Amino acid sequence: MERRRQKGPGAPVRSRTLRQRLQQFVVVTVGYFPPGRESPAAVVPTGRPYRELLTDLDRVFDELDASLTATSGALGGSSAVLDHPVLGPFSVNQWRRFHLVHTRHHAKQIRSRRQLPA
Repeated sequence: MERRRQKGPGAPVRSRTLRQRLQQFVVVTVGYFPPGRESPAAVVPTGRPYRELLTDLDRVFDELDASLTATSGALGGSSAVLDHPVLGPFSVNQWRRFHLVHTRHHAKQIRSRRQLPA
């Protein structure tokens, strides 16, 4: 987001494909995060204690919120500002909604896994 803010409001943004528009509608507008896509290895937690992860998540979410707020102030909340690697260009408002839907998706996974026998 910082690099995008530095480019200013006139920086070009990719156009959304029809497929991306449909996927964005399902995820961002409807709030459904489809299962089945593997997470990139770089973002999969690996054996770190739960409390340590929670501390990091609080910090990362605070940083994300501050970054989105600054970007919204500089570029507006409804103009596309940054590409999602699969879903295409998102506005700040769409990024916020995407992270909410994505977090809910993972919360469901965590709840279901906690109920499995050890």
